[in-house]
Amino acid sequence: MRIDKYLALKYENLSRSQCEKLINDACVFVNGKQAKKSLEVRETDKIEIRENEVLDVVGGDFDVPILYEDADLLVVDKPAGLVVHGNSEKDFSLVKVLWDKIKVSEFDDKIRPGIVHRLDKDTSGLLVVAKTRGAFEFLVDQFRNREVHKEYFALVLGGFAKTKGIIDAPVVRAVKNRKKMAVSAGIDSKNARTNYEVLGEYNYKGEVYSWLNVVIETGRTHQIRVHMAAISHPVVGDDSYGNKRINKMWKKSLGLSRQFLHAHKLRFLLPSTKKSLELNSDLSVDLNKVLKAISA
Repeated sequence: MRIDKYLALKYENLSRSQCEKLINDACVFVNGKQAKKSLEVRETDKIEIRENEVLDVVGGDFDVPILYEDADLLVVDKPAGLVVHGNSEKDFSLVKVLWDKIKVSEFDDKIRPGIVHRLDKDTSGLLVVAKTRGAFEFLVDQFRNREVHKEYFALVLGGFAKTKGIIDAPVVRAVKNRKKMAVSAGIDSKNARTNYEVLGEYNYKGEVYSWLNVVIETGRTHQIRVHMAAISHPVVGDDSYGNKRINKMWKKSLGLSRQFLHAHKLRFLLPSTKKSLELNSDLSVDLNKVLKAISA
């Protein structure tokens, strides 16, 4: 059976034309290789859809690669579009994808069992999840003591006068919109520190953009997005804190429908051996496609 016909039959809520578009947009992979519309698939083939725009439609068929796993924990490469945990036990989330791997009975919190830290729904990349209560407490202590090293790739609006910089500014819940954060000093604010290095600069459709490597010393909600917006360099594709006009142009011209932010490096100590583990994640398919387009 041809791959486009197979997808339309498997995912009843996707039309044949939607399936063809996914294939044409290089979002469908068979056995790890990009699929062509004429490809004939077999029962033993592994078929993946790697596209954030349709993740909510596909539902339970997320491809969540596990890059490391032992008896205590696992590290996944979270795709964009997948929330880390829901608001109830019934909500579909990364927790549900990993449910059978986590010793849920050891956790009082059945909505977020094993969740040590988070990535925003539309941020892709590395995330560590504890499988046991003991591992959870060991990892939480590392995060609390700022002993975990986290690096991100980000594409932001504008150019920088210096190649390196530090943003040291407290963040707090926004007064008018409690789902958002803001840079502000006050009783409820929490300190936040972000380091960035400019890796490259691009010109696209009359605007300058900077390709950054970002290291966060603290893990505040939306920290990178809020900090970059505060210095007038919002993350491309970020509708909450960014430039809506610019984001609309990127979506129309290159199909970017989420913030250009990817957690690519994670380093921490393993609970069992106390030895350091460092993992790296390649830029996700959708973001890599955009970067190549503006680099041409």
